[in-house]
Amino acid sequence: MAEGYDKAGSPVEEGADITGNKGPLSVVIVGGGIAGISAARHLIKNGIRQVKILEAMNRLGGRIHTVNGDAGKIDFGAQYIHGGEDNSLYQIAVKHDLIDRSSTPTKGSVASTFYGNEFYKENGSRIPKKIVKEVNEFLESVHKECNGIDNNTNYHESMGNCFERRFEEYLGSRDNTLEDVDTRKGLFDWRMRWEMHDNGCRSLFDVASPARYQNYTGNYFTEIKNGFQSVFSMLLKDVPCACVRTETPVTRINWENIRICNDENREDSKICMVETKHGEYFYCDYVIVTVPLGYLQLNIDTLFQPPLPSGKKAAILRSGFGNLVKVFLTWTKPFWEKSFEGIQFIWTSDEDIFDTQPASTLTKKNGDPWYRDFDGFHVLEDNSCTLLGWIGGEGGCLSERLTEGEILETCYLLLKKFAADMDIPKPCKIQRTQWQSQEYIRGCYSYVSIYNEPNDFQELIKPLPSKQNPVVLFAGEAMSYYHYSTTHGAYESGIDAANLVLQNVTQINRI
Repeated sequence: MAEGYDKAGSPVEEGADITGNKGPLSVVIVGGGIAGISAARHLIKNGIRQVKILEAMNRLGGRIHTVNGDAGKIDFGAQYIHGGEDNSLYQIAVKHDLIDRSSTPTKGSVASTFYGNEFYKENGSRIPKKIVKEVNEFLESVHKECNGIDNNTNYHESMGNCFERRFEEYLGSRDNTLEDVDTRKGLFDWRMRWEMHDNGCRSLFDVASPARYQNYTGNYFTEIKNGFQSVFSMLLKDVPCACVRTETPVTRINWENIRICNDENREDSKICMVETKHGEYFYCDYVIVTVPLGYLQLNIDTLFQPPLPSGKKAAILRSGFGNLVKVFLTWTKPFWEKSFEGIQFIWTSDEDIFDTQPASTLTKKNGDPWYRDFDGFHVLEDNSCTLLGWIGGEGGCLSERLTEGEILETCYLLLKKFAADMDIPKPCKIQRTQWQSQEYIRGCYSYVSIYNEPNDFQELIKPLPSKQNPVVLFAGEAMSYYHYSTTHGAYESGIDAANLVLQNVTQINRI
């Protein structure tokens, strides 16, 4: 009988686990986020019991991470379900009564989402909502244009170039005063910042346009009762605890010629070897890799043995994976009225706006201070004393180098300067995310880059060594063609990878 080898070089029979006990067909899943959990539960529901999830961190969920705030739950990671009835996660949330329909208004677009916010200039003046609506409705049409589907999958320009070109056409079609131009340019700058964090990129000039992302119909910003972790927990109930190992980083996946067995019960049986940081070896028939794209990019030369094919490696490295930082500011009691929805920052000048300089003066490559990448702050539906601010791009990356105290002081100065007509006390607490600094995450989510080539997606999802002979498979939000950057894209990709395993098992009659 053909055999593999354990850590000490001793023979290990085909189908054996690390204890030497011969077992049935087995699958190792690298990563315990929503893609890994959805793959595991789908395999288990379809008769494959030998499933092992190896998660590097001390918790499951990956970029789904709900934590306790002083005034309620807050989501460090995934926060919204995008879309309604067509979205599989939305259906699960509805089934388990995790959506409060009465408190969730319809928010079908970016523009309509922020109409209730107050848009302030740095001099403390409010921008009339009529102008905010007009500019954002135009930019919403540009947003749809930039996210349209190109049937030839050729990316003609960056999203940044598309927005700039269309906005210049918009300004040229109007008879504006100088003040109107400055205001509209400020609103355009705000929208570019919002698009930057929505795409999870360092710059909109890195994002391809037209991209291939498709929205589901329905509410684009559906929040979940008790945080997004409650949806994840529902999925996790179908996965036995014995299938899961946390704090088990995988350092190497050996996917070729570990062993090919041909006995009376199994034809052409393949075995992979998965090695962990702790020196453990897991032998299995299939591996499903669900690690974030950012982690994959940084560890691409060491994680796989033999190395990935050159085409697949190039596609991974060309794909976009950026960063997004959330900043939660909490007060002992809200300083805002019930009708208040948020404060958005509109910059109309490059001049220094502070009399008292912030504690940190880190600057971006263009010389702007890091905090210029903040969009603003808005209320949370289920957290009565906390405002959430978003900062993406280069400023978001720089913020991860600062202390929470430095960020709190800067945010307080920004709020006081922009919303000068409001009596805003100093926040009593700050919580923020640092996804780029997280060793096993390295950022927020993927996007289609201007450097991507037409066949890159097919290379991303291609199993090793081939689709006809899948040994190592790939899942995660970056492996979703239309729904990359979303939890439902990750969820669906996990099921897709599991189905490839099941199809292959059926074809070789191994169940």
